Amino acid sequence: MRLAAIGDNCVDFYERQGWAYPGGNAVNVAVYGRQLGMDTAYLGWIGTDTFGDMMQEKLRGQGVETVRMQRREGKTAVTYIELLDGDRKFGEDFLNVMEGFQLSGEDLRYLADFDCVHMAVWGQCDACLGKLPPAVKVSYDFSNKYGEEKIEKLASYIDYAFFSCEKDNAFTRNLLKRVKEQGAGLVTATLGENGSVAYDGKEFVTAGIAGTNVVDTLGAGDSYIAGFLSKALEGEPLKNCMEAGAEKAALTIGHFGAW
Repeated sequence: MRLAAIGDNCVDFYERQGWAYPGGNAVNVAVYGRQLGMDTAYLGWIGTDTFGDMMQEKLRGQGVETVRMQRREGKTAVTYIELLDGDRKFGEDFLNVMEGFQLSGEDLRYLADFDCVHMAVWGQCDACLGKLPPAVKVSYDFSNKYGEEKIEKLASYIDYAFFSCEKDNAFTRNLLKRVKEQGAGLVTATLGENGSVAYDGKEFVTAGIAGTNVVDTLGAGDSYIAGFLSKALEGEPLKNCMEAGAEKAALTIGHFGAW
């Protein structure tokens, strides 16, 4: 299977520790997908600074295709991270060269050859929805943006919609049902230590977490998405997809940095 992840990238900078790791939702999904055996690519803009050098080097080292990753004059996007007892907290973020990112016609032609394209609510890629061939599946991470007006506009283009919630409760289930009724395919919410819940239009399916020693939760949701997609694109049952997501997330939170 071929998976393209498009849009946001950033260097995750742990200011207190002085650590810097390549990351960002789309970058992470591309790397995790490659680790799971998929042919993956990342499409986005990075800067001409040392962080851009690192991003390019590390992605190529992971075997992620970067032929449509462009270097723009300036600084690579940065997100500041605070680590509190293993739980990552996001601080300020700076888009830098990713400010104003948009896909070109050539980018769209390139994406047409993939089985699935993944993007996130921060990725500035919404305009491509409806312009990809029907055979290309679309994965979209809305994170905790539950009230976005654009959900209703985008839902019918999305095959795999993901949200980040806290518990399997009425709020979460109503959210999943609403997005499904607006036209999305499978709708899933990751719940941190409470596992995940998904809705396919007929029933809700739940899955727990895979046991691990938590070191750093950064990248947990992104790795869940990659694990989920690695099975979903093969036509596996929903429960199997969710369990694969949990297993990949458990590996990620066992070390510092997203990957």
